[in-house]
This record gives sequence, C-alpha cells and structure tokens, in this order.
Amino acid sequence: MLDQFKTVGMLFAFLGASTGTVSAFTPPYNTLIHSDITQQDGVCKGVVKDNQGETVIGASVVVKGSTNGTITGLDGDFTLDNVKRGDVIQISYIGYVSQEVVWQGTPLNITLKEDSQTLEEVVVVGFGSQKKANLTGSVSQVKMDDVLGERPVTNVKNALQGSMPGLMVSGGASPGEAKSFNIRGTVSINGMNPLVLIDNVEGDIDLLNPEDIESVTVLKDAASTSIYGSRGSNGIVIITTKKGRKGEGQVNYDGWVSFSKMGHRPKTMDAQQTFDLRAEAFANGFAYNNPKATEAERQAYWNDVIMGSNTVFSDEEFAGYRSGNTYDWLKQVTKTGVEHSHSVSFSKGGDNSSLYLSLGYSGLDGIVKGTEQDKYYGRVNAEADIKPWLKVGTNTAYTYIHDAMPSGDVYNKALDRSNPLVDYAPYRDDATRHEERYLTLYWRVRSEENNNYFNPFNSMEVKTERARYHFTSANYVNINPIKGLNIRSTFAVDRSEQSWNQFVPSGIQEAIRHKSGDAYATQQRFGSTQWQWDNTVNYDTKVGDAHNINAFVGTSASRYVYNVVKAGGKRFASNDLGWNVLGSAADLENREIWSDLQNSSLLSYVGRVNYNWNYRYYLTLTGRYDGSSKFAEGKRWGFMPSFSLAWDVTNESFFPEQKYVTKLKLRGGYGVVGNQDISNYMYVTLYTPQASNGKAFYGTDGRRGTPGLTWEKQKQTNIGLDLGFFDGRLNVTLDAFFIRNSNLLMSHSLSKTSGYTYTVENIGELENNGVELTVSATPVRTKDFEWNVNANLSHDRNKVTRLYGGVSEILNGTDRLGNIFIGESLSNIYTYKSGGIANESNRELWENIDFNGRTVGPGDLFVLDISGPDGTPDGVIDSHDRYVYGNTDPKVYGGFSTDLTWKGLTFNAVFNYSLGGHRISNYYESLVSSVGLSYASADLTDHWTEKNTGAYFPRVMANTEGYNRFGAWETDRYIQSSSYLRLATMTLAYNLPQEWLSSLHAKSMRVYLTASNLFTITGYKGFDPELGDYNYPPSRSYTLGLNIGF
Repeated sequence: MLDQFKTVGMLFAFLGASTGTVSAFTPPYNTLIHSDITQQDGVCKGVVKDNQGETVIGASVVVKGSTNGTITGLDGDFTLDNVKRGDVIQISYIGYVSQEVVWQGTPLNITLKEDSQTLEEVVVVGFGSQKKANLTGSVSQVKMDDVLGERPVTNVKNALQGSMPGLMVSGGASPGEAKSFNIRGTVSINGMNPLVLIDNVEGDIDLLNPEDIESVTVLKDAASTSIYGSRGSNGIVIITTKKGRKGEGQVNYDGWVSFSKMGHRPKTMDAQQTFDLRAEAFANGFAYNNPKATEAERQAYWNDVIMGSNTVFSDEEFAGYRSGNTYDWLKQVTKTGVEHSHSVSFSKGGDNSSLYLSLGYSGLDGIVKGTEQDKYYGRVNAEADIKPWLKVGTNTAYTYIHDAMPSGDVYNKALDRSNPLVDYAPYRDDATRHEERYLTLYWRVRSEENNNYFNPFNSMEVKTERARYHFTSANYVNINPIKGLNIRSTFAVDRSEQSWNQFVPSGIQEAIRHKSGDAYATQQRFGSTQWQWDNTVNYDTKVGDAHNINAFVGTSASRYVYNVVKAGGKRFASNDLGWNVLGSAADLENREIWSDLQNSSLLSYVGRVNYNWNYRYYLTLTGRYDGSSKFAEGKRWGFMPSFSLAWDVTNESFFPEQKYVTKLKLRGGYGVVGNQDISNYMYVTLYTPQASNGKAFYGTDGRRGTPGLTWEKQKQTNIGLDLGFFDGRLNVTLDAFFIRNSNLLMSHSLSKTSGYTYTVENIGELENNGVELTVSATPVRTKDFEWNVNANLSHDRNKVTRLYGGVSEILNGTDRLGNIFIGESLSNIYTYKSGGIANESNRELWENIDFNGRTVGPGDLFVLDISGPDGTPDGVIDSHDRYVYGNTDPKVYGGFSTDLTWKGLTFNAVFNYSLGGHRISNYYESLVSSVGLSYASADLTDHWTEKNTGAYFPRVMANTEGYNRFGAWETDRYIQSSSYLRLATMTLAYNLPQEWLSSLHAKSMRVYLTASNLFTITGYKGFDPELGDYNYPPSRSYTLGLNIGF
C-alpha cells in the first residue's frame, strides 16, 4: 500500500515540484524535531526518507502557518525559499506519521515512520482482494512476517496455531507427518480440512517455504466461502506469496539454527517399584486362587516362587533389581535434535514490472535417532506490463523434500515394550543383538507372546526413505481495455510425485515375524497432476458520488489425476543393496505388484457483486454453480448462493467525530456451500480386474455403490460486529455463526451377508454453532517504547439433529469413539460409567449386579448399572449401560500474545490454550493398568490394598484363574482432560542501529533468540494434550536466528 502512495507521490513530484505552494496533509500524530547544523539563512533544503532508508517522493513540506511549501522530488529532496530561522517545518505523507522540525538554518534529514492507523489494509478474498473496511463476511488475516518474527518454523501450520480465531491446528508430532487443521470446529464427518489456495490456486500448505509467504487469509462464513461452492464447506485458507516491491532492489537473508530435546514425559515407576508391584500382584493372585491358604503357605509362595525361582522374574530382571539401576531404553534411541533453515530472496519492482526470486533450504536431524529431513525450495513470482492495457505474470515454485524415517518400532517399542529391569547393553551391542534371545523384548519370560516386541536397536536397521517432488505454476494474462474493466485468464498446473521405499533386512525379528526370516523390500510411487483454468471478467466503477460497484463473472475448470504403482519382493542375496534390486527377489511366488489410476473433474460458473453506498451500507451477492464427477448423472450439479450486508455506522453523518469510538460496523450474511470430499466413483458398484491361481477375472472391491448419493449442503448464517476505540489502539471483532449441514456423507461397513463390505451414504443432518472474539490493543505507545497485546477466543459446538432411515444412533462396535447419536456431538465419547473402586462403603452399588462375567470384589474397578432395555437399571451390565461421557472438542480455544518494543529491542511471547475438551490417552491407560508386567505409572503407588482402601486405583492381580477385571480402557474413569495453556514461543530480538550497518551496506539486521514450548500447564497425564502419545515425542527447542536485508 505504501508503494502505491509513493507512485502517486512521483506524479505529484513531476506536476507540482516547481509550484512552491501545496496544501499540507496533517495526520493526527506529530513529532517536533530541532535542527542545529548551519545553512544559508532563507533557503531550507533537505531530504526525506522512510524507515527503510528509501527516499519518499511527493511528501508535503510546508512552513507551518503559511502557504509556503513544496513536495519532495525523485530523490526525496526539497528546497524551500523565504524561510526564517526558528520557523517550524511540517513534513507529511500519506501512510506516515507527520513531523514538525524547528529550522535553525541547517540541512534537514528527515526519516518518516509508518503510521499503520492511516493505511487501509487490503485483504485477499476469493478471486480478488478488498479493503478490510469494505468486508461484509467473516475474514481473518495475518501477515506472515509478523508471525515468523515470533515463531521460526519450517511448517506454516505450526506458525498459524493460535494466531486467529476459529482455526485449530492439531496432530503432526513427527517431522514427516502433516498436521491437520479445521475452521470453526466439526461441520462434517468427511473432509474436515479446509481448502488451501496458494495465489488463488489449490495447493499443499505443507510444501511451502514459510519465508515466501506474504499473508494468510482465512475465509470462514458462507458469504466469504460460497464463491468456492462445493469446496468451501470447511472454510478457505488463502495464501498470498511475496512479490517484488517498487523502489530499490532488495536482498534478504533469513536463517536460524534450533536445538530441541524431548518435552514432557509421563512419570513411570522405576525398576525397583516395578519389581515390587509385580511381586505384590503375584502374591495377590496366589491368595485369590487359594482363598484358604495359610499365612505360612503364602510366605512359602513368596520365598520359593516369587523370589526363589524364575516363575515371576527372569535372571536378567533379578540382576537389574539387585543392581539398583533403572534402564531407560527410550533415552538410548533419542538425542538432542538439530534443525536449521536458510532462505535468500531477491526482489525488485518498478512501474511496469516486478520480480521476486527465492531459494531456501532446511535440514533436520531429529530427536529420534535416524530421523532426518532435507527440504529445498525455489520460487519465481514475476509480473510485467507488456502494454498499458496488457499484463502477464507467473507464480512458479518447486519443492523437494527428502525424509529418512526410522521404523515406528524404534520409538514405540522403546517407549512401552522395553523393560526397565533389563539391561539394554546386549540388545544394543553389535556383537550380541542379533542372537535369538535378544531379537525381542520381554517381561518375565520369553515366549511367543513377545514375537511382536521387536528389539528397537535392531529396528534401526529398517530403512525407510521418502522423497516428495512438487512443482506448481500459475500463469495469468490480464487485459484492461477500459478503465475499471479487467479480463483475466489464469492457467495453473500442479504436479506432485512421491516415492516411498523400505527395506527390512534379514536377521531381525521383523523379517522373522512377517517374512519367514527373509529380507523384504518395497518401492512405491505416487503421482498426481491437477490443472485449473480460471477465466474472469471484473468491472469496478462508481456511479455518481455515492454508489460504488464491483462485479465479476467467471468460469473455473479443474481436473485431478492420481496414479500409484507398488512393487515388493523378498529373499535377497544380501542386505547390501536394499530396495534397489527388486528384480533379484528370489521368492517368485510372493512377489507383489499393484497399481491404480483415478481422476475427477469439477466445472464451475461463478459471479459476485459488491455494492456500497457512500461507504456506509454494503451488500455482497455471490453465486456458484458446480458440477462434480463424483456424483451420478442428475446429482452432479449444485447451486450455492450467498448474500451479506454491512453497515459502517462511523461513516454516518450523525456519528460524532471523536477519538473514543473510531469504528462501529455491523455485518450479517447467509449462504449455502457444499461438500464433495469423498472418494471417486462411490455412486457405482465397481468391479476391478483381479487375479488368482493364474486366472484373471473381474471382482468387487467390496464397495456397494449408492446411485442417489448427493452433495452435503451447508446453510450458514453469520452475524458480526467490528469495534475500534482510541484512534485504533483498541480493536474488537465479534462473530456468531450458525451452520446447518444436511445430507451428511459417511462411509460405513455392511453385513457380510450383503455381499459387500462397505458403502457411502447420505446419513443425516448436523448443526454447528459458535462465537469468535478477537481483541488487539496498544496500551502504551511512546517515541521509544510500544506495547501490543493480541488475543482470540473461539467456541463452537456441533450436534447431530437427524439420522436417515428412522434410526437414532449408529454405533461403532464397542469403541468409545466414532459413535453417532441424535442430539450429541460427532466427537462424543461413549463408554461405561465408572463406580470407582469396590469397597464396603459402596457395596450396595456392586453387590448382586450381573457384570456379565467380569470379576468385581473389594479393590476392583466396577461400572454402574444405569439403564436397561426399558431405560431403568435392571441389575445387568450390558450395552444399555454405556452413556455419552462428553466429547473431545474443547469448549473454548485460541491464543494470545504480547510484545514490547523499546528502541531496537523487542520481547515477544505467544500462548496457545484449549479448555473443556477430553482426550483418551491409550498410553496412560496402559500405564495405570499395569501389574508390573509392563511399564507402570508412578500414580499406581496409590493402588488398593487392605490398608489403603481409599486408593484411586484398583488392586493389582496376576497369574489368576477365573479373574476377569474391567479394564481402564472400558470406562470413563481415566479419560483425561485435554485442557492446557502453553507458552508456545518466547522471543528476544534486537534490530541493529542503521549507523552500525553502513559499513556492511546493509539496510537492516535483526538477531533473535527464541524458546519454543517452554511449558504447558495441563492436567493431561499422557505426553501432550495436543499432539498425543505415540510415534514421536513432543519437543522443547531453542533457536538462534538472523535476518539481514541489503
């Protein structure tokens, strides 16, 4: 925006530099500066620059209280005649803070600072952009340079967590695993991820260099997203990459290095406590099996069996117990991780062209040994005016990512299958680890039950490599035949390829367990090509003095083609060549080969009209007509309209001019969007080519087609309020939304008697309502110090309102998740209600109850009889006693940040939070279910004994006959709260003074230190309430970075 002002300034410089008289523009903020260097009296000369050191062309320079003035020339210079010593010179320019200088007969060197309050922020929306003040829908935007200044990351989603309301980022703990994110909670069973557009073309956000991003805009309501029709139901994320800016060419380098270590780890019992727990469990088991045993017999069992034989403990475990050591296997497969990132960009813009070129690299040596990643980026964004009426441009990027990934068994087996009583030395030593007894982990005794407990040190020999190539190019032509009319055609192609290779060598348990001891290799190739062709005609005009109209119509056509080839074989001459010689696999009968090809198409007609009267009353009308190949004839086309209104009260003539309330805008809108996020060809029953016993034939792939399958259709209403106070130093945005989703698409299993295994159907209706709040404030702003605070809050709740076919529920077997009920959230947790630990004090709750074969006595976990076939307790524990405990969605989530700037020093802290949700931690439930034959939670020190009947955890019992207790995973007792408050990042940065940089010919230099994930306040007992428990540990990192511009 400032560059546009400068362009206008250049025109003024040509037209008015010699007039000697201008009208001064005087922004509300003024700074008084005194000059004391001698110059000829009567002639005032000087130069005006911005805070980047660039000359300001067309700035107003006026002697205060007079009409004696001029504007700066092409070099930012000015000359004023007839000036007296002591006169006050006013310097002003649109978008900058005005300054006043007392002239003492000296040359003036003026540096203007940007005034963010006078700039109208432009927000990217579907098929174009609008001034933020003119928006009628619910839209959030962040400038990526601001975000990256707070969070050095190589993944854009990591940077966005907590940055704007309604956007939730989750999962993706390991470097090669993509995070998922959704907008405004759960709105569908299928396709929770929003549509991501990179420079208005669909793309993959995980393959972007964060340093190339100018801004990220999130469209949340139907008034904003219906322009994308069937693809807009889950919201839209629009990413705008950087362009060359007018003025002097720029070279920028951004680099950092980060050191990370494992974050929070649940506390487990040490080896000695684990030993005691198991011994007690076996002693209790003996007493249970022999209720009439004497004290002497019990003592004999303890002495002779538990402590005097290998029935309960192996010799290795006895040795570990007596050594006093606790063997931490997880530490042996993890280390301090190192990550570094480097990006250099070159940019320049002029009146007729612009260029942005960037190259980037990031490297990772992860926390789990064997985790490595290399990313290479390249981008060219170019634009040129070929004729005054013809503009062409391209946004082209290439990304290559290479991952070396250890087997998941390295971390997971070390985490929950290793034994703290067993010394890991012979399992790790190259001289012994391939011996039969060290191929698997065990507790108590080695047996066939341990066949899947792979030695994690041997699992490091499993090599897995993934390479991803991504090329995208969007090329456009824009014709401007008359003022206000733009005809634009954009053709984009997106090509992605991925190779996934794995080699499992002979000599380790994985090969023995799965491939009869043979080495096994596989190569897999995935490829996708998507092209998109958009054509639009846009007209922008003003009728009279008050009617502002912008309208466009267009078409969009896209096609997606996906292919995959997989091949594998086993039994090789050696382990040396890995997956590179599949043809040499000796087991010809078990060679594997498979391939597939799929494609889909979408054709759309789209239009939008924006109207406002005198910037007070706004109206937006949108319509899109989509045709999708994913549905049958007669069901393919859908029309998705929307309208929205806004009233800017502050522009009304009756609204008083004052500095307390500077913005008051009401917004409201309604629209319809669709969802077609299902697999291809689900409307037909497919028969695919197959082979068996040397014969080729066609057979079903298990699906039953649904000819009547149709779009999900969401009807969305949004009401919003924008408030500004104290000349923009306090801003508040509030939105409420109401979503009604019909024709929910769901894949579900079928009875085997049907001849099929699954189908996709429209199964019901869902509503999702919520509110969002954003607050930004600048409590303190002085010449040298500024304090900014930003916060956002989101609340949403979904509920199934109807299920088709006359049913009230769809159960997912005995699983606690994935069950659907009318009146409940899709994210519900359905389980048995725990009654606690059976004791004499609650005997009436568990005595004489039929627990369907489960054992309940004093010290045991039990569940309550809360219902029966007629809705009342019937004395039998069965499926009628399950209930909806709650759901996994938080009640409130968001983030807040604060930054303080004093001269060149900046301190910033970013917090994320989530309140009111629940999470099932399978890891913690396994820890509290331990009887000393697996890792045990330190919390189990409070387990039931005859002397500790008020314990929270049940008695421990092992080696019993006919004892069948309730498991922790069957009840609600150990479901965790997922609420948390996390200090996501804390950064201390320093911008070096300009005079320090002159010898380097640098314009700017910033050094910073960032600490990430410093602490998390939570009651969650697993690893992390956001990331979960398995596959890769949560990390804490410390980063040192440098930004330098030339």
